[in-house]
Amino acid sequence: MNAAIIRRVLGCTLFLLFSYSVDGLLPRSKITLQNNEYSGILIAINEGIRENVEILDNLKEMLTDASSLLYQATKQRAYFKDITILIPRTWSDNITNVLATTEIFDTANVIVDAQNDRWGDNPYSNQFGPCGKGAEFTHLTERFILDKDWTLYTYGDPARVIVHEWGHLRWGLFDEYATTDTGHFYLNEKRHVEITRCSDRVTGTEYDVMTGDQCNLKPGSGQCRTCIADSIPTWIINRRRRVHSCSQVSWIQSLFAMALVITACHTSDISLTIYTCMSPRVITITHIPKVTEFCHSDKSGDKKSLHNAMAPNDQNIQCSYKSSWDVMLESEDFASNSNPPRPGADTTPNFRIVKAAPLRIVLVLDVSGSMNTNNRIGILNQLASKYIKATVPDNNFVGIVEFSDSATITSQLVELQSATDRDTLANLLPTTVTGSTCIGCGLNRASDVLENGGKDARGGIILLITDGQENVDPRIDDVTPGLINKGVLVDTIAFTNNADIKLLDLSTNTYGLPFFYPEGGYSTGLGDGLSTTITSRLGSSTDVPIELESISVPITPGSTYYGYTFIDATIGKNTKFFFLWATSQISVIVRRPNGGVIDDSSPEYRLDNPRKSVYVEISGIAEPGEWFYEISGPSQSVQVSIQSGVRDGALPIRVSTSTSDTLVTEIPPSISIYTQVRLGYTPIIGADVTATVERPASYPPVDVKLLDNGAGADIKKDDGVYSGVFLDFVTATCPDCRYNIKVNAKGGDGITGVCVTNANSGVLPLRPREFIQSVSVC
Repeated sequence: MNAAIIRRVLGCTLFLLFSYSVDGLLPRSKITLQNNEYSGILIAINEGIRENVEILDNLKEMLTDASSLLYQATKQRAYFKDITILIPRTWSDNITNVLATTEIFDTANVIVDAQNDRWGDNPYSNQFGPCGKGAEFTHLTERFILDKDWTLYTYGDPARVIVHEWGHLRWGLFDEYATTDTGHFYLNEKRHVEITRCSDRVTGTEYDVMTGDQCNLKPGSGQCRTCIADSIPTWIINRRRRVHSCSQVSWIQSLFAMALVITACHTSDISLTIYTCMSPRVITITHIPKVTEFCHSDKSGDKKSLHNAMAPNDQNIQCSYKSSWDVMLESEDFASNSNPPRPGADTTPNFRIVKAAPLRIVLVLDVSGSMNTNNRIGILNQLASKYIKATVPDNNFVGIVEFSDSATITSQLVELQSATDRDTLANLLPTTVTGSTCIGCGLNRASDVLENGGKDARGGIILLITDGQENVDPRIDDVTPGLINKGVLVDTIAFTNNADIKLLDLSTNTYGLPFFYPEGGYSTGLGDGLSTTITSRLGSSTDVPIELESISVPITPGSTYYGYTFIDATIGKNTKFFFLWATSQISVIVRRPNGGVIDDSSPEYRLDNPRKSVYVEISGIAEPGEWFYEISGPSQSVQVSIQSGVRDGALPIRVSTSTSDTLVTEIPPSISIYTQVRLGYTPIIGADVTATVERPASYPPVDVKLLDNGAGADIKKDDGVYSGVFLDFVTATCPDCRYNIKVNAKGGDGITGVCVTNANSGVLPLRPREFIQSVSVC
């Protein structure tokens, strides 16, 4: 893969306030457990899946069975009660005419989508946090849901697969079977060879599956682990003993199974040094019929489900040798004896089907006197215009409210369907300022816009941008309860650190997104925040443009700034270059990969002097390769933004970022940053990923190198999740300040590539020979 093929920029925002609060991308649907019943579970079907009612019927059947199993496995303490299934907009009203409100695909807990090349149709959970922190989502495919015979043959009971993945998704458990090349065997306290498994009370004997001969486990015998392709050992469960349980091992596929991957040779050394085979290819497992519990550490309990702390598995490594049940008991679900056993509960879930709906966004813009400082109103007009003209996808709705002493509805909701719609709405953006700051007034008028014509405001989005402290009634605290009751989400962008500190609580309490623009220097926080309000909600849609570049560059008189971006073969649709100057007009030249030149005489070139902007829009599909641009003019900073859409039928490269916590309480404070780089759902390894943390004014930004090496904050090597820790807070001089995080990912030194590896929490199939042959490898 070309070293420059990945060049994606994502802006997210981190707030450091009194309690060091940190916010990043939109959280997943909030699941709660009350009276032993899980509610708030959101399952979403991607827009690329064709309409099929059988998908819904089979999902309901699987989840109903999984609810019963979960109830049993948690000792009658938890089961599924309220589940919402989100279907695509394109599906017919015959299935449901109930439109979604707050439900969107990108916040779903479980997604149904196309294959992940790394796992094929294998279910997995996207897990990259530490022990006890739940996974981002669980991924199921159309085939896993629809092809019952294949699923049963390949994985066993699908309900048990779902319970296994729930352990990753909800409680942050890790696999207790071997997931590394060298982790399939270990020596117990008596120096006997053991198979890696959850409970060492599960006993068995090793046989060669080709010859049927029993294996000789003595070091130096050379049998059964000789790495010979036609001599593949397996581990057979001793059926003379009754096997009852085994936690995460129990939830592999059927999931009553014991697994080993034959990847190790063994030597005559009595310590059984393990060496990795050159071509480990085969997994063999045997069905265990009576597993019902998660492993525990209670020696007075069921011995057959007692946690095996010696096994070199991920659960022991990541969770400091705690059992699955011990980790679960520390979670909010069961801590302090919450949700005690409830015998005789009806574990049948309630299902609600809703259809995806367009976004309804009201821009609430501050036009008070302070917005005249440093031409803030001009900068706001520039970037809000770009947001309306190029960021919000077609067929979504945008309205405008402006406020100072009071608030005015500038535009009701307008459906964006054409360039004319966008230009007309953008021309209504404010250009003048006066008066005081009544944030509550703006919020109330925005609510009126969402309810115009008797419509339900639920699920509507208010995007509030302000630079000041509120000083006119009603205040934020006065109107927040009403917004919560109406189900309105409020995104906020704090324009400088002087913006009201209550913006954070406003977004947090309404499940919106808070952002921060520090102003000055070379920050692009305002534009990045505006873009992220869309990508965080519609990032999985191919209609959403991908940000290739978002930087602010210095222009020096008499010289030219040279930059470039790389357009790969997955994108090129609706490609646009934006150049926004600060004080005086600039000159821009864009050079195509084939040498063609676009300048102010070209039809693609558009000068917008009132907004101090140059737009270059490429007609048709932009050709792949390096696109160069040149900027010259008077001394000033120029913001450069380049975006491009996904080609029809292509899988785009996506970059997404999140942080470890929403509330940082450690002293000294720290925050982990996680960035995923993926082609579709397949991880990309070897990328060069850097997070730039913009700190309060007068403090220089700090670069944090994010690594995918399995060390520190990164829990798994080569899984496409790049992690790092930020420590350089300036709490001594600025304890109430905000911080902005920006992540840049690009190809790394010619070694970047798509990788299909043995990674986080994919379920091991019953017949892995067939599975391995069905997916690609690095």
